[in-house]
Amino acid sequence: MFKETDLYLPIKAFLEGKGYTVKSEIKGCDIVASIDDDLVVIELKKGFTLDLVLQGVERKSITDYVYLAIPRPKSIKGNRWRKIVKLCRMLSLGLIIVAFKDTETFVEVAVEPGKYTPQINKKKQANVSKEFNGRITDFNLGGSTKTPILTAYKENALIISLFLKERGPTQLKDIKAETGIEKAGQILGSNVYNWYKRVKTGVYDITDKGIEGLVAYDHAMEYLKKGSIKQEVEK
Repeated sequence: MFKETDLYLPIKAFLEGKGYTVKSEIKGCDIVASIDDDLVVIELKKGFTLDLVLQGVERKSITDYVYLAIPRPKSIKGNRWRKIVKLCRMLSLGLIIVAFKDTETFVEVAVEPGKYTPQINKKKQANVSKEFNGRITDFNLGGSTKTPILTAYKENALIISLFLKERGPTQLKDIKAETGIEKAGQILGSNVYNWYKRVKTGVYDITDKGIEGLVAYDHAMEYLKKGSIKQEVEK
């Protein structure tokens, strides 16, 4: 089991190899290094935690060159690791990882501290706006992770199911005209939830699963009946 102190000597040797003078426990800082009058502060932890990040942010009042140091995780290719790297960059914090292998240690600078200008992902922004504007109801509970989400696409699918339940087999052009859902053909054709069946070319009806879907989302149907989605909404 690693201790924070296990990180000190490898990092000290690493920095001294680059010409730094290194000292520990200076005014609450785990490691302080200096070269050409530039100060570097490094905070040590056994893992990447909020406390470590908060310490790093606090040390930014001392110097621009602040690093967080942790033992090398088992994997540095996963989604969580990418988020850790992104967070450090956004906060202009450096990140050092120390690998312990048998009797050897390896020190790697994963992130250098520096100014970071976040950029808006226009595609993600457009997708969020599209989904937000496409929703009729708000029956989802914020923070849910294992509960099926009532998306704008599913709302469209439910409106079509309700229409077919009430009208029976109907031609596609009439479904589009009556529901106002421009992508009705795509929804019926892909039949993601198996709620529909094609009776003949261009004519669709609801299935038993479609009836079950209406029952499952009965709490939302009153609101879905009040209007239809005019925007083109993708699944």
